Amino acid sequence: MFVQTDTFDITGKVLEEMAPFKISVKDIKKVVADFNGYMYDQYPPIYSAIKVNGKKLYEYARKNQDVEIVPRTVTINACEFVEFDAKNNELTLDVTCSKGTYIRSFVNDFMKRLDAIGTVKNLCRTKSGNFLLSEAIEVDDITEDKMYSLYDALMMIQFPQILYHQKKDITQGKPINIVTNNANEVVAIVNDKQEVLAIYKRAAQGLYVCVRGL
Repeated sequence: MFVQTDTFDITGKVLEEMAPFKISVKDIKKVVADFNGYMYDQYPPIYSAIKVNGKKLYEYARKNQDVEIVPRTVTINACEFVEFDAKNNELTLDVTCSKGTYIRSFVNDFMKRLDAIGTVKNLCRTKSGNFLLSEAIEVDDITEDKMYSLYDALMMIQFPQILYHQKKDITQGKPINIVTNNANEVVAIVNDKQEVLAIYKRAAQGLYVCVRGL
């Protein structure tokens, strides 16, 4: 708390520091409640991989080039107070959020509600889709029976899939025409053996092109 960096975390260059002042737990919990279930337009950090005109934002930042950052609608599904260390000016929160949310930006927005500045010191992702950190195992302990197939993994995160029978078209990376009501831009192409063949991206209505063969 009371420090701002260009990356919105402690790895970045310090841009601003302010004299610490007393912030009560009551005030913090009020902001926590405000963000609980809150949907808003969030500006991603300049140091991020979002593309603008074919270039990633961090590429603009590294070259000190101006670029317009467009906000994206995100949802903070749940925000919980965990701990406040007033002596060291450190606040710990537990956040469940929608896809596309930047916690670094969230922290920046959160601290503004307290009329202060802040940056991320530690960030631990405890869940992604249906994958839980609590169920993770060490690399050295991985055995084949503990591994998910790519098909099952995509099913767990509800990644859109399209069944396609002309395997040769896919292995050759050809564009394919599919009549589908699927509105997703990126899909996995699978066969009737539940094998994931490639990742395709929609280029036009009914036309998909290969972005990665598997």
